[in-house]
Amino acid sequence: MVYIQQLAINSYGCRDSIIKQVEIKPAYTIYIPNAFTPNSDGTNDSFRAVGVGIEEFKMQIFDRWGALVFESDDINTVWDGSIKGKEIRNQPNKKYMFGKPR
Repeated sequence: MVYIQQLAINSYGCRDSIIKQVEIKPAYTIYIPNAFTPNSDGTNDSFRAVGVGIEEFKMQIFDRWGALVFESDDINTVWDGSIKGKEIRNQPNKKYMFGKPR
């Protein structure tokens, strides 16, 4: 908590002041991409969140049927698109897109 004091003096010399207690919360930001392409071409091959000031983190990724395919509570852990450590085959143009269902 921080105390802020404001002092005001008008053109007639009258003074007034106020002191307020203010809570300054730390700044935070998070970036989560909405797509990635884990095709080993060196561009966008993994999925991860990047943030500043994040104290707690949990990411869960589910397949279209609702099965959990990836989970982490470490913001520095990346998902490579594999499921249970196995690369997904038979998808020559693997692309994952994320967002809210409409």
